[in-house]
Amino acid sequence: MQDKKSILIADDDKVLSGSIKQLLEEDGHAVTCCYSGFDAINLSKERAFDLILIDYDMPSIRGDLLCEFIRQYQPHGFIVGLSVEPRARAFISAGADTFIHKDDLPRDVSLLRQILRMTSNP
Repeated sequence: MQDKKSILIADDDKVLSGSIKQLLEEDGHAVTCCYSGFDAINLSKERAFDLILIDYDMPSIRGDLLCEFIRQYQPHGFIVGLSVEPRARAFISAGADTFIHKDDLPRDVSLLRQILRMTSNP
């Protein structure tokens, strides 16, 4: 059995967040969802996450800017940028480790599972 990982999902799409949360919790991981960038920043200051999923189009802050803030507090967390638009360059420049197109996310849960097997917080 793989180690339980701590995951933060920062996305204002509650349906998508809830679906991903449910799938990852079924694998035994601890998943926290937040729906604003400011909440994500505060959570990232409070505790370490192994995996952080960040939506680009957040109501309070753009995802790439949010990624820059979170990277300061989560230097070892694996950050995945999410968007329905091709925003890989913006996320990678902001410190994300990779990017997944949101339309592909439900199919790419297996990719998230692979990432989780490779990550660990010191």
